[in-house]
Amino acid sequence: MFYVLSTYGIAVAEVRSKIEMVTISLVAALTITCFGASVLAGGNETEVIGMFANAIVFVVFSAPLSTAYKVVTTGSSASINRPFGIIQVKIHPSREATRFPRWFH
Repeated sequence: MFYVLSTYGIAVAEVRSKIEMVTISLVAALTITCFGASVLAGGNETEVIGMFANAIVFVVFSAPLSTAYKVVTTGSSASINRPFGIIQVKIHPSREATRFPRWFH
């Protein structure tokens, strides 16, 4: 959720609408799955919700692979979402101690 909210705050209007649609779709799918699991599963609600969670995790973790494929095949990094890339940058450990107070870690 941190990445969604961070990216949403710095995104342009077109990207914001895409983020909104994906978030609304996931919430709707989760609601329908939970309702269907409670009504139809007959005792296997956790199994149905677990399968739904696995499907979401599969999609989330496989999404960067399509971008990596585009970068390798085209030889250009234009397909990388810049705001999301900036969020992913980690500060080198040697600079981390001087940049953030001790209580931050």
